[in-house]
Amino acid sequence: MAETHFYGSVEHSIDEKNRITVPAQFRAGLGNQFFICKALNNECIWLLPEEEFKSLLDTMKTKVPRSDRRGQMWIALFTESAAERQLDKANRIAIPQQLLDYAGIKSKVKIFGQNERIEIWALEKWNEYSNVSFTELSDEMRKVYNI
Repeated sequence: MAETHFYGSVEHSIDEKNRITVPAQFRAGLGNQFFICKALNNECIWLLPEEEFKSLLDTMKTKVPRSDRRGQMWIALFTESAAERQLDKANRIAIPQQLLDYAGIKSKVKIFGQNERIEIWALEKWNEYSNVSFTELSDEMRKVYNI
């Protein structure tokens, strides 16, 4: 399977059954089966194609020794709320309450592509987090990563 790259963004509302509509531009890249889980870098939710999720688990398995209690707790806290999903006939997914609580999502969300994954943020949190100068951040990234 070819590597998928997600990009673009959409604002949505979560419905009374904790569902969101997955934007059309992301559906093909997710495939028939995909995973929803806690983000590893922020308090938001990730949607990962099946291969990407399994690759992440394989990396955790090979990098974190089974004897490392803190590392194993980290993996457990990640995997215990992860769930395999499919889109329903209306192209929606139900988000487990545990993940909504983790991400602080109550109603409005920002959904966007982040290269190999899709991120779902509480809209207010995203607006606060992303309130930075793109130009200044670009300068910093060029210096840090030589890009």
